[in-house]
Amino acid sequence: MKMLLDTSGKQQQSEPVQPDVEVVALCVNLAADACCAQLMCEGAGLKLLMRRAFKNKDAMLMKMIRNISMHDGPTKALFIVS
Repeated sequence: MKMLLDTSGKQQQSEPVQPDVEVVALCVNLAADACCAQLMCEGAGLKLLMRRAFKNKDAMLMKMIRNISMHDGPTKALFIVS
């Protein structure tokens, strides 16, 4: 998650910041595991991930969020907006 979210300064300010494809692909596959998905959501992880996905309109990050949302338990509760 740190490698995924820490991509600031790689590109110019006018362009959306895109993380490395390999890092995103790894995170998408790790998000399919319930334990890994729960670790990804710790702290503000899910909130930051969703913000980045919607800001950059990144389909791979959306896929990662979808994989996280598939699990029951504590990660499912994070998607409920009150």
